Amino acid sequence: MAKGVTENDVHAAAYAVLASGERPTVERIRGHLGTGSPNTVTRWLETWWRAAGARLASQESRLALPEAPNEVAAVASKLWELALQHARAEAEAGLADEHAVLAEAREALAKREFAADAQLQAAEDQANEARAALQVSETRLGDLQRLLETQAAQLQQLQRELRNAEIGQAELAAELTQMRARSEATALAAAVERDTLLQQLRGTEERAATEIDRARQDANRLQAEAKIQARQQNQERAIERQTREALQRQLQESLREGDMQRARADTLEQQLARLADLPANVEAALRRNHSAVKATRSAAASKRPKQR
Repeated sequence: MAKGVTENDVHAAAYAVLASGERPTVERIRGHLGTGSPNTVTRWLETWWRAAGARLASQESRLALPEAPNEVAAVASKLWELALQHARAEAEAGLADEHAVLAEAREALAKREFAADAQLQAAEDQANEARAALQVSETRLGDLQRLLETQAAQLQQLQRELRNAEIGQAELAAELTQMRARSEATALAAAVERDTLLQQLRGTEERAATEIDRARQDANRLQAEAKIQARQQNQERAIERQTREALQRQLQESLREGDMQRARADTLEQQLARLADLPANVEAALRRNHSAVKATRSAAASKRPKQR
């Protein structure tokens, strides 16, 4: 209902339309007023038509001709009754037309309201589906983000473990090199000492020609000392060999640990490759680390002493 449209406004508009020579209708009154809902105008127009009889009776009393002849008064009365009947018929016909128009307007309005409700329900359903899809997408995005962060943390941990393994391999290789150097130095010293003892033994044998008894005793003593030294050297060699074998076993364990770390890094690389979100430089760093591990293993294998 439009604000400001009152019964008096509708009645005044009906008089104005009637004065212009047209029958008052809802659309004409709304056109005259420039506002007003059809329901409000129809309700106030019906009160105007219902009051039309009283207005005509009042008009009839005002048109009475008390001083006119009876014949003229009778004719005027009949004409006025005919006018009243015609006015009533037109009022009833106008009300029927207005009711039909109002019924059509109400039916069209109901159809529009039903269509609007259906469209609104469809829009709400679409909005609910969109909100649900958005929530699912946000949940999946959060899961992928957490998985990516976990994978990145694991990759960093594996890189640290790989660096530690490389450092351990380097330390073991350096210690093995030192052991080899000490072993070679010991073997050289033993050879020099053996040559020296042999030379002393020859000198003793030459002097034994003149001093057989003393030389024989000296020779026996030297041989005993040589045996003791030989046994000590053999014990030292055995200890060095055991130490070298222990270092080799430690190096092999370190290499196996490096292989396990590399396998874990390869598995993690495959998982990160499926995500396709990690920077390419991480993969390049992994390849460089793998190449360094392989190079370390090759160097360790080339420096490993052959089994005697």
